[in-house]
Amino acid sequence: MKYFKFILIIIILSSFQAIKAENKDEYKIEIVLFDFNTSSTNEIFKTNLDEPDINETVEFYDTELINTASKYSKFENISSYISSIIEYQYNKKMASYPSTWYRESDNLEILENFKNNISKDNNIKLLGHHSWIQNIPEFNESKYLRFKNNDFDYGFYIKLYKKRFLHLDLKSFINQKGNNGIKIFIDKEHRIFNEEIYLFDHPEFGILFSINKI
Repeated sequence: MKYFKFILIIIILSSFQAIKAENKDEYKIEIVLFDFNTSSTNEIFKTNLDEPDINETVEFYDTELINTASKYSKFENISSYISSIIEYQYNKKMASYPSTWYRESDNLEILENFKNNISKDNNIKLLGHHSWIQNIPEFNESKYLRFKNNDFDYGFYIKLYKKRFLHLDLKSFINQKGNNGIKIFIDKEHRIFNEEIYLFDHPEFGILFSINKI
């Protein structure tokens, strides 16, 4: 039975790789989020973050995928596609193949030193870091990657898309407590370039963003 599962996983991954090769380039994305221990400003900010519609987002962790026989895969938003292969519904698999895919990556490479330096700075608190691999589709095909940590200390929506050039739409926030909306946030749209590092900051927190074509 274990041998059959192993073969099935290999078939699924091979099928995914074949379709991916016909699609778009992949990029390694890394982010580091941090909180300033002391902050003060007279700047006036927008009151509430406008969160994207749920239909325009994809969960960072696909719980349906994790809790099924495909739990060994790191593909994040491809549950329906894998299910259609397992169920031999080949006519359905292409329709369920996502235009944008995400794969969790366990380590930082470009931002590792930045993360370590932040951890040693008494004036800054490291909130978290994430990395993943994804393709970058055209604007009309792109969705926001959505993440909120369990304690609601921070979260983000990140959409990457191509519109002649690469673009980033970032909505990041901290201290989302209660039901009064998100008050402390960064909301930026920015043209980006491969192999660059970007800093987006607010008087109370910041986020480092790195993108590198694989």
